Amino acid sequence: LYGIKLCPAIPKEWKHLEIEKDYRGYHLHIEINRNKNKGLTVNGKHVEGNYILESILKKNNNIVLSI
Repeated sequence: LYGIKLCPAIPKEWKHLEIEKDYRGYHLHIEINRNKNKGLTVNGKHVEGNYILESILKKNNNIVLSI
């Protein structure tokens, strides 16, 4: 199974970060936020953990990770 694992290591002072990435023909718009409601969503759907299976990706994706 192919996918992408999100494990950001960013300075504690950073509250928000956005990244554009192309992965295996998919476009990923990744937002990383610091807030109390931790979790991961891919195209508005909750994903358990921090690993995104390639099978759930669309051509263009909006990924939000709250840490």
